[in-house]
Formats: sequence, structure tokens, C-alpha cells
Amino acid sequence: MRELKFRVWGVGASETICALSTTVGDGGKCALTVLEPSTGVIFEQYTGLKDMNGRGIYEGDILQAEKTHVREFRRVAGFRHGQFGFDGKYDATLWFPLSGPGSVGKWFVIGNIHENPELLEGPR
Repeated sequence: MRELKFRVWGVGASETICALSTTVGDGGKCALTVLEPSTGVIFEQYTGLKDMNGRGIYEGDILQAEKTHVREFRRVAGFRHGQFGFDGKYDATLWFPLSGPGSVGKWFVIGNIHENPELLEGPR
């Protein structure tokens, strides 16, 4: 069984408005109440992965590479091509998975794009 977890943000909000979770049973069926898109919410899914400190990684989290404090090694977790990962800093067509074949390095969650957008700004 796999637990599915989501964070939910109000559009323009700086804190989560709720967190949802459910478990997919042996039959692969689950029930999850979803708010109407017109209510102005953003759903971010848990990747099923944890960072080096054991903190769960969600879409929209800002990740810092394990052995550097250089801002250019910070990336935002997302979902594309059927996997969780992040795009290249200078080439958004590149996609680097967070786990499995082709994954790169180990990461720490240092914030998220809603509460800490300044972590992605300017040189350090």
C-alpha cells in the first residue's frame, strides 16, 4: 500500500490551508475529496521521498544539494515525465529525477516556493 499525501495552498497564501492524505488499498482504490479548482487552491503532492534529514519532499519544495551552499545548486521539486525531479537551471528542457536511474546527489529541503521564494533570488 502507498500513502498519498498532498499539501494545499490558497492562491497567494503564505501558509498551507490544509494537508490531505489517504492510503491506496490492496484493490488500488481510494477516496479523496477534491476542492473545486475555482476555489483558488494549489495541490502539491508528496514525492514519497525524504531528504537527508528525513523530511518529506513535496512538489514546490526548494532543495539544496548536500555538499554545497552555493545558490545555483538550489532547485524546486516538481513532477514531469512521470517522475518527481527538477529541471536544469539554464535549460528547462532537461529533467533530473530525484530517485532511480539518472538521479543526481542527495538533497535537503530548505523551504518552499510559497513561504520562502527569496531562497531562489539573486546571487549568494
